[in-house]
Amino acid sequence: MDSDFKNKNVPEIKQFLKNRGVKTTGYKKSKLVELAEEAELQKIPAFEPDNYIFANKIRRTVDGVELPHPKTVIDWSDDLNTIPIIEAFDVNHYLKNICNWTNERLKGYKNDNSYRLHSNGHIRDVRQSKFHSDIHYVKAACVPEERQSADPYEVWIVVLFDGSIHSAECTCVAGDGTCKHVAALLFGMQRFCQDLSDRSVISVTDKAAKWVNPVRTSAPVKITSLDLRSEPTGQPPIKPTSDHYRPSCHNMTPHAVEKEMLRLIKSENLPACAAYVLSDSSGSEYDFECLPVNILDLATQFNNDDSPDDSLESFIEHIHRNIPDNYFTDIFEKTVSQSDSDLWFYQRHGRITASILYSCLHFSGRNPDGHLVKLILGLTNSVNSDLPALRHGKKFEHVARESYLHDKKNLHDNLECKLSGFVIDNNSPYLGCSPDGLLECKCCGQGCLEIKCPYKFSEETPINAACLDKTNFHIENDTPLMKRNDTSPYYCQIQCQLAVTKRKWCDFVLFTFKGVHHERIPFDEQFWSNVFPKLASFYSSYVLPKILLV
Repeated sequence: MDSDFKNKNVPEIKQFLKNRGVKTTGYKKSKLVELAEEAELQKIPAFEPDNYIFANKIRRTVDGVELPHPKTVIDWSDDLNTIPIIEAFDVNHYLKNICNWTNERLKGYKNDNSYRLHSNGHIRDVRQSKFHSDIHYVKAACVPEERQSADPYEVWIVVLFDGSIHSAECTCVAGDGTCKHVAALLFGMQRFCQDLSDRSVISVTDKAAKWVNPVRTSAPVKITSLDLRSEPTGQPPIKPTSDHYRPSCHNMTPHAVEKEMLRLIKSENLPACAAYVLSDSSGSEYDFECLPVNILDLATQFNNDDSPDDSLESFIEHIHRNIPDNYFTDIFEKTVSQSDSDLWFYQRHGRITASILYSCLHFSGRNPDGHLVKLILGLTNSVNSDLPALRHGKKFEHVARESYLHDKKNLHDNLECKLSGFVIDNNSPYLGCSPDGLLECKCCGQGCLEIKCPYKFSEETPINAACLDKTNFHIENDTPLMKRNDTSPYYCQIQCQLAVTKRKWCDFVLFTFKGVHHERIPFDEQFWSNVFPKLASFYSSYVLPKILLV
């Protein structure tokens, strides 16, 4: 028996093992011979081709309809914008029920080889093909972990309309949809869908959603925390020492921690640079405790009161009972610098703001713990100053404002524009907005100013920019006009600003390097009466339970 396998060449031995489902990669001939001898000794049967073909058809059959094999499909697209949202639950359900992952393996998924294949960028060239209205093929190439110069494995999955995974397959030895290559694609698609949902909040990123390989990052760690004996799959927890470990919990805000650090440094007269950094970071010398509480703090008080009624109406009544008379004006005056103010961010936490009104109105509810709710709760950054579009908008906002005032000054009686802080609705304190300006003149009364400097249309004329932005504009008599319905994020934002500020009109400014477009938008009471109940329902269903911990 030994001589039979020793006299065969390596491809023949590998084929013998592959037919029996035995891994062959990474082994020399001597090891392959041992594996072949053991397989023959244990009488492992070869996989029948007919059984494989039948199993393949079963995996490609959905509701009695057999889908074509991915290799015969020619209509593949690298734009993944239309695929159903694959959530963590969908991936966990497939891994547990199809791949037979244990609960322990699911808990430690980040240390699994399949997750490392995803995080290390082995999943590439992801494409999708749509069948009917509710079935999608998603295929990808998975570069082998040990032989990265070899041909990649071809992996495909069938995704149903609700994001659930119907089946999968791979060209590796296993091939039945339970291998690490399939799991790696699932992890990657879940992360991609999460990022796709996250970016939908910011309209400036509207473009084809294409696959981007994860970027490997490294995090600094103390020398005392290094464990060179283990694989670099994760950071070992820092073990407390008897000198420093004190198992107590302090409910302190970051501002309170900063203030306590500053107090300790000053009390010891330490020549620390941090004393200057901490002193200047708050922008003033007032105590943080004197600042107005935000709605999350008020929710904590509401929880401590053990109120039997957790409705939105009861929570609003609690807010009105526990805030001072100057609460709203105090916040407005202290947040005029808007995104340059820590208090501006702090007061937005837990509130629906005008800039995300459109997203709230069109929230499907399929992912109640997704990016939008986290954004409202302040668990994710709402303003990424590193984005080119936001840097562009902030840089040219004052230019657009001055251009507007220059053009309109002679058309109005004593026109004035004041910068606005964060405005909170008195009757519905879970709503807020920050207009780009508060306008007032003797002829028109009080209004708002909203400025848009679209980065991707900065080199276009305003009319061309409006033609390209069909979501927000339509053209009438060669003039760009904003769409007056809830399909326009701009219109939703402006109507919310007018409702919160109790003003009757808003002058909208579209600024590009090729021109400026002005348009007056009146307050639409009918629109707001239809929208407001939806906002209250959204807040009661998805935000209030999170902040009241029910």
